[in-house]
Amino acid sequence: MVRPMDPKFLANVQLFKNLPYAELEDLASRMVAVDIPPDTTLFEENDEGKYFYVIADGEVEIIKAVGTTNERLIAVRKKGDFIGELSLINPSGIRMASAHSASGAKLWRLSRDEFETCVHRNSYLAYEMVRELSSRLTTAHESTIRDLQEKNRELTKAYHDLKEAQEQIIIKERLEKELEVAHDIQKNILPEMIPAPGEIMFGAFLQPARAVGGDFYDIFQVADHKYGLMIGDVADKGVPSSLVMAQTHALIYAEAPFTGSWILKSRPSTLPGLAMKSLLSGLAICLRNSSCINRDSRWDCLTNRCLKIRRSS
Repeated sequence: MVRPMDPKFLANVQLFKNLPYAELEDLASRMVAVDIPPDTTLFEENDEGKYFYVIADGEVEIIKAVGTTNERLIAVRKKGDFIGELSLINPSGIRMASAHSASGAKLWRLSRDEFETCVHRNSYLAYEMVRELSSRLTTAHESTIRDLQEKNRELTKAYHDLKEAQEQIIIKERLEKELEVAHDIQKNILPEMIPAPGEIMFGAFLQPARAVGGDFYDIFQVADHKYGLMIGDVADKGVPSSLVMAQTHALIYAEAPFTGSWILKSRPSTLPGLAMKSLLSGLAICLRNSSCINRDSRWDCLTNRCLKIRRSS
């Protein structure tokens, strides 16, 4: 046998506290006890509203859009609170949210007809309900504003992150394009055709570790039956070494014709040494005046390895 509701409990509920005790007794006699097991949904959003509930013990969560990406906890109702009133007042008669109890709860239930009879009979009860609903709507409105502000902050951050990522992609694509152009330019510095004097066979292959590098070679004719062989390996890799490589190659081509024009006629054996001396002097000036070349590159690499010229009979 279920014990009837104690009218004194209703007297402690904000909605009913000012009703005469006789009215509380009558209302308590009409209410039915309901036990909600843990992890149970009392009603779902868009269900037809048939009952008004007063929480006697436990907690009930009021949730919008359950199971969707927009799911949001509206409120947690506790002992002495009431739920389910909106669907009994709204003309549509449907639930505006879902009610779920995670830990279980004990409720008192009043049917729609008995709820309407009680409200019609007690104008003060209608006034208290309007005041409580107004308070709840204000709280829900403030909560919605806070949620919107938080989502706005998240969207703003996501926008800036996306914009920054897009800028990085543009910079990366531009850099890759520039490196591709630099690779083609460096490739064009290398000889397209290797001399084939007949008695000697030359062969060459170059594959930079990166898009551009400091390795280079060249084979060119300096006189009848005389060829210059140039092999370079600048310390370090990438753009700095490629700049040294380009400057070295340009200086060799600029210097070799002038150094060789008179030396070949008198002392051909001194041509490599003199060309090296002029080359290193020019490179020293270039390195001092360049801010984009790696100054930590080993100088002895330039001195000992960047140029080798051999006479061929």
